[in-house]
Amino acid sequence: MLNRISKDSIIAFLLGIIVGIFMTFIFLGGVYAVYKVGKKVFSSREYSAPKAAVSSRPARFIGKKGGLNLGFENKKDLEFFTLKDGLYVEQSKEFAAQGKYSLLAEFPKGAAYPGLYWEVYNKRKCMNWDGKHYFSFDVYNNSEVDVTLLVKFKSGANYPKQKYQIPVNIPPQSSKNVTISINDLAGHLDMRQISYINLFINKPRETITLYFDNIRVN
Repeated sequence: MLNRISKDSIIAFLLGIIVGIFMTFIFLGGVYAVYKVGKKVFSSREYSAPKAAVSSRPARFIGKKGGLNLGFENKKDLEFFTLKDGLYVEQSKEFAAQGKYSLLAEFPKGAAYPGLYWEVYNKRKCMNWDGKHYFSFDVYNNSEVDVTLLVKFKSGANYPKQKYQIPVNIPPQSSKNVTISINDLAGHLDMRQISYINLFINKPRETITLYFDNIRVN
């Protein structure tokens, strides 16, 4: 009789363990399902946020035609150019031609060709200015001397590239709107493959400070 009770107890105990394990698996499966659903909802929300942030930023290029527009209201515009030969730049509230900000550019004395420089070597990254009207920018010379700013363009992805350079004289303590006709450039460059822009000073004899604004192609 005692042995029978012992066997029944053992069987009941084992069944209890089996049922417990089964219920544990069901519970864990439910927790995992809730976790997966929650993760999916959270991920979809997390993914949508960067889209909104990116779309709210002002575009520096307008479509495949390469309409350049740098107003320097956004610090991201400062990243378009590479700085050559010790040029220093910063966003500034001084001498803005439009909006609140301009680009302060300091050309150091004795440097070879300090300037704002952009260049690409991939045909797909070239700007297409065909059908545009002009390349223009506003500049203020905050120095006490006349400044000759050289504006240089190149076209084509590979060297030797076609090139064209225009000198711009800026009197001391004065502003100037520089407008260069695309038709004039077309006589020297392939306007469908603009790959180089450089605004520079040739070996400045003293440190020159210029303020740029509204660098654009329209």
